Amino acid sequence: MAHVGVLKALEESGIPINYVAGTSMGAIVGGLYASGYSLEEMDSIFSCKDFTHWIKGTISDEYIYYFKKEEPNSAWLRLDFNIESAKFTPRLPVNLLSPSQMDFGFVEIFTRADAIAQGNFDSLFVPFRCIGTDITNSKEAIFSDGCLKDAIRASMTFPFVFRPIKINGNMMYDGGMINNFPVDVMEKDFAPDYIIAVAVSKPNEDPSDDDFLSIINSMLMAKQFYNIDSTKIKGIVIRPNVPNLSVTDFDRGRELVEVGYKTMMDSMHIVREFVKDSIPAEVIANRRTEFQAKCPTISINNVETNIKDKSRNQIVENLFFETDSVIDMKMFKKKYFSLISEKYINHIYPTLYKNADDSLFKANLFITFNKPFQIQFGGYITTNTQTTFYVKFGYNFWRRYFMSANLEAYFGQFYNSALASFKISSLGKQPMEQTFSIGIGRWNYLKTSWIFTESDNPSFLTHTEGLASYQICTPAGRKAKFGGQFNFVSSKAKFFSTNDYSHSDTSDINKLMLLNIQSFFEYNTQDFNFFPTKGSRFLVKLDYFFGVESNNPGNTSSQTNTESHIRDWFSIKLEADHTFDICKPYSLTLSSQFAWSNIPRLESFTATKLRCNAFTPTHESQMFYTPFYRDPSFITIGLSNVFNLYKNLQLRISGYYYQPFFAIVRVGTDRCDFSKCCELRSYILYGSLAYTTKIGPISANISYYGNNDPHILFNISFGYLFFNKRIF
Repeated sequence: MAHVGVLKALEESGIPINYVAGTSMGAIVGGLYASGYSLEEMDSIFSCKDFTHWIKGTISDEYIYYFKKEEPNSAWLRLDFNIESAKFTPRLPVNLLSPSQMDFGFVEIFTRADAIAQGNFDSLFVPFRCIGTDITNSKEAIFSDGCLKDAIRASMTFPFVFRPIKINGNMMYDGGMINNFPVDVMEKDFAPDYIIAVAVSKPNEDPSDDDFLSIINSMLMAKQFYNIDSTKIKGIVIRPNVPNLSVTDFDRGRELVEVGYKTMMDSMHIVREFVKDSIPAEVIANRRTEFQAKCPTISINNVETNIKDKSRNQIVENLFFETDSVIDMKMFKKKYFSLISEKYINHIYPTLYKNADDSLFKANLFITFNKPFQIQFGGYITTNTQTTFYVKFGYNFWRRYFMSANLEAYFGQFYNSALASFKISSLGKQPMEQTFSIGIGRWNYLKTSWIFTESDNPSFLTHTEGLASYQICTPAGRKAKFGGQFNFVSSKAKFFSTNDYSHSDTSDINKLMLLNIQSFFEYNTQDFNFFPTKGSRFLVKLDYFFGVESNNPGNTSSQTNTESHIRDWFSIKLEADHTFDICKPYSLTLSSQFAWSNIPRLESFTATKLRCNAFTPTHESQMFYTPFYRDPSFITIGLSNVFNLYKNLQLRISGYYYQPFFAIVRVGTDRCDFSKCCELRSYILYGSLAYTTKIGPISANISYYGNNDPHILFNISFGYLFFNKRIF
């Protein structure tokens, strides 16, 4: 953005700017100037949050739809591929950063000037040229006409960072691969009296062996010395002393503008030796105002895509024009990001064209779909016995609806599961997802020892849950969803009624065959599934259970007869979390849970506790059986202090208070009863040092449980451990 500072100095000094040309970032700045943007408006564009999203490949939070987020899993790596002619053909991505927000941003800022120019860059506020690299034909591409947005987008498409585009069927990349200093183009096309060139790149820098982008830069970008041949044309090269920045490190805009401004002002006396003409600032402002007044207001009445299937085209058109025959840019943007958030769509490249017979615009969307097949790998690695690996196979396709079929599995000593699911998603004013799934999961709650801690009373409990489910879900605004599900559940628990058992003893077996009807509402703006640093979450879940319990006692039980009973009960659970951004390195998260259930006494203490509402506020608490923190009804409150030490490195210190007001207590060896006593309160203390990577957190965790054996738990882990769909 040092270019902006140079332009600012030139305008303030009255130096006429009759032509502009640029490559890469120079093409963006030059294109904005040629589109009639004032220097203040350009500074505002480069300083806004949207620009940060452009160059970091992220999407603004206001256009992220929670309903369309995939269910979290333990994957580290995802590979998309085609199966063509019975061959496995995986493909590596061609870009590190998503260009979705940038592509739409270019539509917003360049379309109106494009409509005035009508494909002729000489008809802009000032004539303009930019340079791209045509890798299809291995040659330089000089853009003097066509779509202004496309030309600038091509010129700044750094290889492997941003997704390339095609112009006239030819694939385009950054013009710096051939010509990063287009003085020759300026001289040939415009023959100016004097050229003021800006060189912000350092010539012939050696690549760093630990910096991928610097290596790519040295391999692909042309070596240039940024000089003007004084025998051909008069001019000066302005060399702002900008710091070493990466290809995407443009968030220091104000600093760079000041550097460019000062450098230009320091050289102004040299320019004035050759340029005697002056143009008052008010004259430039008036010309700019006149040009901007010609720019039409954008209203869109038609959408076309590259999809050949007419029915699919109609689905897209219906999405954009559900209620109105004409939409403005704000609504078009909302619909664009709604469509691109579909997991079946890889990318959408938008362009607006002004209709020839009226003042309205037509939208063209070039839609690229994800490969239909996918494999995901991952897991959770820990210093304790809960290490678990994960794999998922998926197939996505689009007929009248978006559909996906998935098979995912976890396997380890603690947790094993397989789940098959089929999902149907519909677009429209009120999108909807229907999911059919069937699966089985097994948890082995064998409590022996953790690092530095050991249980005095080892226990044994396995829980196996089979599930057949139908779920329907729809969004409630951008950040919430609600829905319901019908579940057929088989819950089987095997355990000993005492911790004093041997291998020759037989375990109790308690089974529940249930119909579960559930409704839920969830609002979520948190940035991470675990260790969030900002945002809020609120969950309401209502359940009804009806079915049959059968209990077969083992030889450690005080019971001797097999029992079978019809059971039914209701359950309500509320969870709320909110993170307060106190200051840059520190945030405070307040959390609370409320649970109520009228679950009946089952045939044993352990069987009842296992099916009660559970309080599991930490990652580790979800991985072992803590009967004291499972009750029909309770309320909790938690406080987490989050210290952001460095980028994604955080220290979290948390405390949780647990208060049951309707608890399950043991009676005798294995029977249970209800207690309304409020003296059974407890607390949990938790500390974590975590670094969150793109594939999961690396963390060291220590917990203290007021009522648990052992009290202190410590582990070091990598990744997330999620569970397939479960009820208990």
